[in-house]
Amino acid sequence: MKRKLRYVALFAISIIVSISMIGCGDDIVEEEVKPAAYNSVEPPEGTEIAVDDALQVEFDNPPKGVRVSMGTAITTDNTVRIGGGFDAGALELEITWDNASDGQGKKVLTYTVIAPDIEREVLIPAGEFQMGSDDEEANLNSPQGISDEQPIHTVYVDAFYMDAHEVTNVEYQEFLLENPQWQKADIEERFHDGAYLKEWSGNDYPRGKGYHPVTHVSWYTAMAYADWAGKRLPTEAEWEKAARGGLEQKKYPWGDTYDTNMVAHNVSDTQVVGKYPPNDYGLYDMAGNVDEWCLDEYIENFYFNSPERNPLAGEFTLEALSKHFTTLPNDPGHSRVFRGGSWFEGWGGPASKRCAWRGGAAIGYAGVHEDQGGFGGFRCVRCAN
Repeated sequence: MKRKLRYVALFAISIIVSISMIGCGDDIVEEEVKPAAYNSVEPPEGTEIAVDDALQVEFDNPPKGVRVSMGTAITTDNTVRIGGGFDAGALELEITWDNASDGQGKKVLTYTVIAPDIEREVLIPAGEFQMGSDDEEANLNSPQGISDEQPIHTVYVDAFYMDAHEVTNVEYQEFLLENPQWQKADIEERFHDGAYLKEWSGNDYPRGKGYHPVTHVSWYTAMAYADWAGKRLPTEAEWEKAARGGLEQKKYPWGDTYDTNMVAHNVSDTQVVGKYPPNDYGLYDMAGNVDEWCLDEYIENFYFNSPERNPLAGEFTLEALSKHFTTLPNDPGHSRVFRGGSWFEGWGGPASKRCAWRGGAAIGYAGVHEDQGGFGGFRCVRCAN
């Protein structure tokens, strides 16, 4: 009993001590906030920068409450890193902070922002190539127990022009403004799965992503854009020939060894088109960034019966598809080919960045299951003649 009373007494004393300490905070001296003044910036003012460049701004003391008129600011000690994307053309970027010597500080930085040449096309020469692969990473999901990339077979493809870059948000916005029936608010429900332009606000793409590839687009909408542009989607054979860049039976557009410096993969989001090196044909992002729609119907065992010249999987001719694509029913029985793999690690991994990798999705798929950003986009081609 005495022991219990001793514990009670000690507990009471601790409470009294704690209460007596309340108010001692009046004696704590708050850390002095020194006034911060702008010192310098890299790259230097007045120079040219890319749309996805980052600016590094230095102050003499840590700035507080930093705000920028464009991009995203991250403050570490005396340094503020401002990340793009920036809009192409003349840039006046305003920085403000709260602890300047005379109150709120302000600095305006001026640059010229250079955008990728998104209108450039590349001529892909006519000729034969070996289509398909025996790669150990190939899909082994067919009833026959073999890959949908087999058998390797010789294919001849006529010459054609292919866009050097994937179609960007800037380009797709122009299409929408000229074609209200394909705008987010007016498009027919049968042409998508509810995720069409999921990250857009009306006809406005996400801020800072003008030169990122457009995502959350269905096969229908990609076809509509291509028709408006006077082009079309590539056939699967055209796409693979172009991706290989003239290299024979290599896994990736650059060779046989996976190289994270060559591909937008396992990053946080889509990247500005052209950020990574092109293949030997001069095509960018043929692996990674976004999966790309093709004309062909996805038929798992198509390679067993593929024509030798200009193959196109499915019951329709190229001309019929171009004229009547809106009449195809939006159901799982009419899936279309995806190629190239995306930026997202969980979407096929490095294996999907191989030239021979094949994927497929329903023609109305616009990314309804994609919560971390869109994975699918497209690029266009046109016949050389």
